[in-house]
Amino acid sequence: MEITVGDYKVRTDSLQFIVEGRTIIQEGRLTKAENVGKERWQPVAYCTKFEDALKFIPQKVFRDNDDINIIKEKLEQIQADIKAIKEIPQIENKDSVTITKEEYNSLLESDNKLTALEGAGVDNWEGYDYAMEMLREDEEDEPTGTNE
Repeated sequence: MEITVGDYKVRTDSLQFIVEGRTIIQEGRLTKAENVGKERWQPVAYCTKFEDALKFIPQKVFRDNDDINIIKEKLEQIQADIKAIKEIPQIENKDSVTITKEEYNSLLESDNKLTALEGAGVDNWEGYDYAMEMLREDEEDEPTGTNE
């Protein structure tokens, strides 16, 4: 994902939100002539939350500019860009899922019940192996819900 906010760009990788600032390559001793004047994006902040990246940008504008008119103009552009963002992006962690607290509590309750039953010897019950085989067959017939 990549979002432009004023003279900045916010992009993500799997762990963070990276704020990059737009710079123009200046002539220098080690600069190739064909690169002078080209636009370049340089990382200026690494944030764990999208909201933190958005808060960083106006602070950076204040720190980098002395002219109040430039600050006002840039902040207005940033504000317009932020309003245009419909949804706050989240970093996807493919090793986790989100469930409601009610579902979580229900799963804990089921786990506690199963643990108690197994502790009391239900796994020695004559129908236990048959029930586990039925469960395996059901799992093979149903989609898992993962996108692998």
